[in-house]
Amino acid sequence: MYFKNPPGRILRKKWSTDWKVLPNLENWINFFKSNENNLRNEHYYDLDYELLGNLHEKTKLMFPTDNAIILGQKY
Repeated sequence: MYFKNPPGRILRKKWSTDWKVLPNLENWINFFKSNENNLRNEHYYDLDYELLGNLHEKTKLMFPTDNAIILGQKY
């Protein structure tokens, strides 16, 4: 099987969950104003947003010249 390395030998992926707590003004501007999925939620938890926030995952796949794969994940 032939596999071609991506340009720059790096692939990046990002994943975010929908908000489930009521936001403050800053979070409203950053995450609700431009995201319709967060506005469609029917149920929100009555918890402090600082205790239970939004979950993000960033994955970085790096392909060095020795044909290895390096996986970096950040939460």
